[in-house]
Amino acid sequence: MLEKLTAAGERSARQAVDRHIDRLAATPAIPGVQIEATTNGITLIGKRLRRRWITDASLRNTIR
Repeated sequence: MLEKLTAAGERSARQAVDRHIDRLAATPAIPGVQIEATTNGITLIGKRLRRRWITDASLRNTIR
């Protein structure tokens, strides 16, 4: 009975997630860091990224 409503809600939620992922992937990253969209979200690529994530607030603020 509620299958159509559930399907529409799931489709709407998936579209919202995809728009958010695309927006994050299009965000200009700080030098030395690449942002790539994946099916499950985004991936950050860069050297010493773990250390930079801890010490560089601009990197943490990029992904919001």
